[in-house]
Amino acid sequence: MMKRKYLKKLLPCMLLVDLGCTSCQLMSHYHTPAVDWEGLYRDESMADTTTLARIPWQAYFTDPYLHEMIAEGITNNYDMRIAYARIKEAEANLSMARGAYFPNVALVGQVTHTRTSNGENGKDILGYYANEYSLA
Repeated sequence: MMKRKYLKKLLPCMLLVDLGCTSCQLMSHYHTPAVDWEGLYRDESMADTTTLARIPWQAYFTDPYLHEMIAEGITNNYDMRIAYARIKEAEANLSMARGAYFPNVALVGQVTHTRTSNGENGKDILGYYANEYSLA
């Protein structure tokens, strides 16, 4: 008898938790398939040699005045600042768009209180008092 009493309370709670956990999953995670890169390029080896792109600019240019000018140009590059601000804006938009996948919770309530009066002592001419409260 005691077991059924707890089972009646536990079963709806378990169903609610199960429903809440499964509703947040959108789809299964995607895994990229393995690709065999060997043999895709004819007469090319995959081992890359040292190129100019792999040498840091500080090692390539030896003039200290030029180092100073390049460093100043990098720090004051307005195009880079604009691009960085656009990246931050896109990240904020992405986080707001991801918020649509979360469940919505809303709380709405309304209370109405009505008290009728018989009009004694001239308190109420119309015959009733009405108060309304809303919470949204």
